Amino acid sequence: MKKFFTGLFLTSTLFIATPADAATPQIKIDDVVVKSDTAPEQKNNRTMVPLRVISENLGAQVHWQDSQITLSMDQATVKLNLNNRTVIKNGEKEQLDVQPYMKNNRTYVPIRFIAETFGSQVHYNEGKVNITTEPLRIEDEKI
Repeated sequence: MKKFFTGLFLTSTLFIATPADAATPQIKIDDVVVKSDTAPEQKNNRTMVPLRVISENLGAQVHWQDSQITLSMDQATVKLNLNNRTVIKNGEKEQLDVQPYMKNNRTYVPIRFIAETFGSQVHYNEGKVNITTEPLRIEDEKI
C-alpha cells in the first residue's frame, strides 16, 4: 500500500512539474493564429514549422521541382533541398542550423530562417511565437 501511494505521489508530481515550455508553441503572424494540420516541433533547440503553411501565410509562393523546393516573394528567392543544410538565398549559399526534413508528408524548416528571409521579425514569449511582417507602404506611407 505504501508503494502505491508513493507511486501515485510521484506521478502527480510529474504532471504538476512539467514545464510550460514543453507544450507545442502557438504560432501567430501579425497576431493572427496560423492554422495547420501539423504542429511545430523543436529540433536542436530550433522551432521547426511546416514549410508551406508558414511560407504561404507570409505571402510567399512554394514550388517543387524534382527534389528542390523554391520559395519566392517579391525579390526574395530561396532554394532548398530536404536533408541538406545548404540553401541558396537570393543567389548566395547559406548554411542552416538545422536541415529541412520531411515528416508525415510535410516539409519542416526553421521558422526564424523563413520569416527573416521574407522581411519579418520573430518574437518568442511564453511558448508563443509571433511573426511580425513589414507594413505595406505606398509612396512611403505605412498602410
